[in-house]
Amino acid sequence: MPRPPMPVGTYGHIRVQGTKGKYRAIALFRDLDGKTRQVERGGTTKVQATDALKLALRDRARLGTGITEETRLEEVASLWFASVERAVEAGERSPGTAELYRRQMESVVVPGVGSLRVREATVPVLDSFVQTVRARRGPAAAKLARSVLSGVMGLAVRHGAVRLQPGPRPQPGPRRPTEADTGPHPR
Repeated sequence: MPRPPMPVGTYGHIRVQGTKGKYRAIALFRDLDGKTRQVERGGTTKVQATDALKLALRDRARLGTGITEETRLEEVASLWFASVERAVEAGERSPGTAELYRRQMESVVVPGVGSLRVREATVPVLDSFVQTVRARRGPAAAKLARSVLSGVMGLAVRHGAVRLQPGPRPQPGPRRPTEADTGPHPR
C-alpha cells in the first residue's frame, strides 16, 4: 500500500548538506497545486540555512494570497471592499449597501482598528471596539461596524492569515414592541 501524500501546504524532513561556511537546507514541500517539490535555502551555518528554509516554506504556503498575519486591517478592508464592489457590478449586492459599507469602513472601522495587524485583531480587541462604537454612535452604527469587520476578517480567514474567524459577538439591540404586546392598531 503506497504512503499517503503529505497534506497540502506542509513539508517533510529537513536535510542539511554542505561544508563549513556554506550549507543548504532541503525539504520536500506539497504546493497548493498538489504537487510535491524540493525547496532549498542556504546559509553560512546549519541553523541559518534551516531557519531560512522554514521561513521560505511558511511563506510558500501562503503564496498568491497577499494577506498574511502581518497585513494591516486597512489593507484587508480595501481588498474586501473591492470584492463588495465587484458583487455590486455583478448585480449580487445593492449599491446602497455597498455605499453604507464604504462610509462605515472609511469613517469608523479603518480609523478605529485599521492600523492593527491581522494577528492583533483578536476577539476581545474587536469586541471592545464594537462596544466603543455602540456607546459613541449607537447600536445601528455598532451593528454596521460589526458587519464590515466580519467581512474583513472573513477575507483574512479565506486567505489563511488566521485559522479561525475572530470577531465581535452580536449584541442584542433593544426589543421593539410587537402588535401582540400593544394590541391591534385602531383603524
